[in-house]
Amino acid sequence: MILERLREFAQRKSDELPPPGYAPMKISWIIELDKDGKLLGAIPTKGEGKQKFIERMAPNPNLTGKRAVNIKAGLLADTAEYAIGKSSAAKEARPERLALMHADFLEKVDACAAVLNDQDIQTISTFVKRSDLADEPLLQELDGGDWVTFRVEGRLVIDKPTVQAYWSQSQSEAKRTGDCMICGSIKVPLVDLQPVALKSVPGGQSAGVQLISANTDVFESYGLKSALIAPMCKPCAELSHNAINYMISNERQNFRLRDVIFLFWTRENIEFDFRSFFNDPNEDSVKELFKSVYGGQQMATNLDANNFYMLALSGSGGRAVVRDWIETSLPSVKKNLYQYFAGQQISGGREPYQKLMALAGATVRDLDDLAPWVSLSLVEYAIKGTPLPPALLSIAVRRCAIGKTNPGTHEREHVNAQQAALVKLCLISENKRSNKAYAEDWMIKLDTTNEDPGYLYGRLFNVLEQIQEAATGGNSVERTFGTAIMSPVSTLPRLVARSTVHTRKLMRDKRGAAINYTKLLDEIQGKLGPDLAFKKQLNAEEQGLFVLGYWHQHAARFEKRGESEFNEQNN
Repeated sequence: MILERLREFAQRKSDELPPPGYAPMKISWIIELDKDGKLLGAIPTKGEGKQKFIERMAPNPNLTGKRAVNIKAGLLADTAEYAIGKSSAAKEARPERLALMHADFLEKVDACAAVLNDQDIQTISTFVKRSDLADEPLLQELDGGDWVTFRVEGRLVIDKPTVQAYWSQSQSEAKRTGDCMICGSIKVPLVDLQPVALKSVPGGQSAGVQLISANTDVFESYGLKSALIAPMCKPCAELSHNAINYMISNERQNFRLRDVIFLFWTRENIEFDFRSFFNDPNEDSVKELFKSVYGGQQMATNLDANNFYMLALSGSGGRAVVRDWIETSLPSVKKNLYQYFAGQQISGGREPYQKLMALAGATVRDLDDLAPWVSLSLVEYAIKGTPLPPALLSIAVRRCAIGKTNPGTHEREHVNAQQAALVKLCLISENKRSNKAYAEDWMIKLDTTNEDPGYLYGRLFNVLEQIQEAATGGNSVERTFGTAIMSPVSTLPRLVARSTVHTRKLMRDKRGAAINYTKLLDEIQGKLGPDLAFKKQLNAEEQGLFVLGYWHQHAARFEKRGESEFNEQNN
């Protein structure tokens, strides 16, 4: 199914993908010839900045398997070792091997010239047969490892449709025939090695990775090896893999989260930037999304008549690992995206909606410690509405319990807007799983009517922090946050008793503040009951509510003072 959808996408983007048998090659030089084969010079193809080459579509010498140490020349484009027999400074080849490499390149040029009867190719053939090319003064800047191609009278020969068709046909030989699992063609030549490597897959080799490959008995079935375990014809293999490379190189069709790259596309072409919703959610775009889902408005992109696909990949050595695959309808995607953004709204944040990486990063001290399943779970929740795993709430709460030192104030902080938003999402997801009525607009800001013990404990803890800070200028209460969120009875009674000392001090120094804090304590403790019987332990949901209560009370403190002061305090 994945490969079939990729093939469909490639067919739709045929004008933007390499011709059959071609691949992007790092061409560093173009050798200019006149019609008689006279050398006019070598033109460098400088890329942007320090890049020493420009990628061009050229015949792919690896179509029938990676050449590695084998001698396999490309057609009319290859390294200078193959094209003109010039040795590489970095890895000098033996003279006899260099001669064989150049001979193989010349053989392919002559074979093409004989079939196509093309004068430009004959001209190139005449030129590369010269025995003094390695010492030619006009070619001295070329290194043997540089890729080169040829231009005759201003015509780039590898771009000719006749050359492209010849190369594709000449590389169609296969060791085995069978039925293609993608297009369904019967008794067609099958590829035994994937002709196109996937480039720039996180965690993969720089030379590229294979999506389908088997090299040990445990992965081989019915005597099928390498890519034959998933039999496909060469056109389908090229199309599906070129589609992946196209999306990897097109930033509007992918986003990366550490070691995973997410590729997304639709059945029909649309102008809808999914990437921005995850990397940098825009408030206006999200509002339009809300209106399209619940306001009866149709987005200008005609989403409802379309399907959505997403493929998550990472690399492991020379292989690609499929982390996730999503196929769903666009109306469903819109609705789930709405729920994802609506569910994370919370007071006190600088931005109304969080970047996906910020939510995932709320579970770890350092992003290098981020587990792939965390970001995958959030993406599945946003796109498919798949419930978040219960473990996500646990690690989010644990991260809050540990806290993090603020580099500006050098004080330990336990909850920030991203962590509070993630906890809120987890609670909404968990309660949907158990069919509780937690709507997406639930618990956006302080709820003074909420009498859940976990929520009240969180509010109480924050008020006790505020009282101590106001009275002494310090905050030793925060040291007990981790204990209080797990076992309130072991911490909160002692903190409540100590607060009376701080309140009396405030009555002398800041009477107005003392009265306000006393009212807050009375309101919260009144909901907990006259005996203040604190629980010995809180379950995962109650711990999440503790975090929300703490954050809501913290954010409410600044609502009256203004957002500018809040942002200064939470840099």
